[in-house]
Amino acid sequence: MACARPVMGGETRVFILLFESKIPLSRVDGGSSCAPDGFEGIRLKFIILLAKLCAVIAGVLLTFITVLTCYNLVLRNTGGDSMAGAFEITAMCTGAAIAMFMPLSQIRQGHIIVDFFTAKCPESLNAMLDRLGALVLSAVFCLLAWRTYLGCVNVYQAHSETQIMGIPEWYVYASMVPAFVLTACIGLVQTFKGLDALQGEGA
Repeated sequence: MACARPVMGGETRVFILLFESKIPLSRVDGGSSCAPDGFEGIRLKFIILLAKLCAVIAGVLLTFITVLTCYNLVLRNTGGDSMAGAFEITAMCTGAAIAMFMPLSQIRQGHIIVDFFTAKCPESLNAMLDRLGALVLSAVFCLLAWRTYLGCVNVYQAHSETQIMGIPEWYVYASMVPAFVLTACIGLVQTFKGLDALQGEGA
């Protein structure tokens, strides 16, 4: 499979054919790759869009936590009192934010990888191990999504709430499930197409 990439040099246009079987696309033009055409390309871009949306929501939650913490500190140091239940809001928002950062982190390969034993292995072996790791990660997040969904249903039916502010606990469970499902889907894509499959789509 090959794709043509135009390279402008003065008035001369040169088309360089990049063959996936010989030249890794991720190492050409500073790490860019030829974007898939048609429905597949649209699907990959949609996955990246969802991952970025989750990350934006997570960033908003962390910003809210920061503002809330500062406000609580000001109240405590000036009036001698603090906002009741602030730690409950902080805990719930932190849990949701961590889950929502997972999809984009997996796309950008932001998780910690210990390659002490595989650093000197052939690239083909490392690529195979990376795909195997993506498959394991996908299975783990499928399990997390399933168990979190069951937990959400359980606390919803039990009408479980936080002790001080009375916030329904199923909110945070419900916010985690889509992020876990999306991360599992990203792991599957990387399993069959490689870890760089989503790198050339603007992630």
